[in-house]
Amino acid sequence: MDWGDAKNTYAGNASNPGVMTDIVARVGGPSKPAKAQADVMLRINSGHVVLDNSWLWRADHVEGGGLTKHGENPCQVAAIINGDDVVTYGLKAEHCLTDLVQWNGDRGHAFFFQSEFPYDVTQDNFGDKGYVAYRVAKNVTNHTAYGIGVYHFFRDEAVVVDTAISAPAHLEEFFVAPLAVFLDGKGTIKHILNDKGAETKKDPSITGAVPQWLCQATTSSPHGMTMSLGLPISRSSACEDCEGQRPSEMIVVV
Repeated sequence: MDWGDAKNTYAGNASNPGVMTDIVARVGGPSKPAKAQADVMLRINSGHVVLDNSWLWRADHVEGGGLTKHGENPCQVAAIINGDDVVTYGLKAEHCLTDLVQWNGDRGHAFFFQSEFPYDVTQDNFGDKGYVAYRVAKNVTNHTAYGIGVYHFFRDEAVVVDTAISAPAHLEEFFVAPLAVFLDGKGTIKHILNDKGAETKKDPSITGAVPQWLCQATTSSPHGMTMSLGLPISRSSACEDCEGQRPSEMIVVV
């Protein structure tokens, strides 16, 4: 699905933005008349677009109920955002074979992002390629993201990923309460945002998921929005468990 023309881009209108609501995309299903596949599920080329509630899913099962393996139901990227001043609420992206989201436009805002890495990749075709769940391009000057969550269940191989989120260093402080979560399986995410944040992997002393947050005491966006998290730690500092805090306990001041 494309919103806008990549060759003849439209800057959009702040007072009359485009709105996309309840967008669901799934790469999977019957193998006839043709096997399901896509390069990108959603691409936003225009500016001043609001994406409200979306789920972009490379299916983790095949026709008949079997598990997806070896790149079946191929999809490379869930969402590519090229437009400036795009806002997303509740963007969810799962199991694509490269970056899950690539954000190239400037002055973007993301409010809650849930994602899961693919189950059926290897170190060679995924971990060593440097793929991430949420990538902000190097040329982006302003970007603000709240509650960016990256989950992993590397089912088939012990894949090690350097980081869950990649962004220019000058934007790190504008990521509020990002987290990574080990769900199950064999793999590891070494950092949450660039080279910051504790790793997530199986902990023999814990039954179930292993979450890690990158905690920030207070951060201000380049657009005057402020998040007050009430944590007695320094800006952009990593912590093991956010001193017992969970995102639902955080105070948001806009």
